[in-house]
Amino acid sequence: MLKIPLQKEPSPVTVPSKAPHDPNTAVEVYFQIGKDKIRDRVLIDLLVTMMEEPFFNQVRTKDQYGYDVGCDVRLSLGIMCVIFTAISSVKS
Repeated sequence: MLKIPLQKEPSPVTVPSKAPHDPNTAVEVYFQIGKDKIRDRVLIDLLVTMMEEPFFNQVRTKDQYGYDVGCDVRLSLGIMCVIFTAISSVKS
């Protein structure tokens, strides 16, 4: 896990693979939303439900970034999170 400080311009993060000959790469972008509250959880679930198909369509189908792409909600130690993942054998 890597915490990147807030910046005005995007900056790429490159981490070398532990197995340089393995073409598979996994990226997970994880946003902590806040402490678990039922109203916020319902809104986040709704938001992820609305984003899931367009995200998959853009990243998996159009951009062809990976063979396993998705977004989901996670509750971790009472903190609500939204996660975007992409697993690819053609992109790094």
